[in-house]
Amino acid sequence: MHHFSYVTQNYKEEIKRIEKANGVKLVAEVKLTFEADQKDGRPNYAFSEFINLVQKCSGESRGFTVPLKNMNRKQWSDALKIIQRPENKLLLTLSSEEMT
Repeated sequence: MHHFSYVTQNYKEEIKRIEKANGVKLVAEVKLTFEADQKDGRPNYAFSEFINLVQKCSGESRGFTVPLKNMNRKQWSDALKIIQRPENKLLLTLSSEEMT
């Protein structure tokens, strides 16, 4: 998923061109399957536990976009301090124009 995120964030215009040139729309789908790998495996229970974990953690995940052209040195410094904290789990995407 990280590769897909990278391409869709950094090549937005190219994706729009591909869609327009070919008369299509990009539709992203994620499929998650738990398969029993043991005789007494419980894929349904595992899936339920996974859903609970995602729901528990989803509150931690929030995103925002910062245009880099408006960012000053203090804001950059503050952002780097937050990013470097070991307790933070961040997915940071940088392009030449923005930070998400």
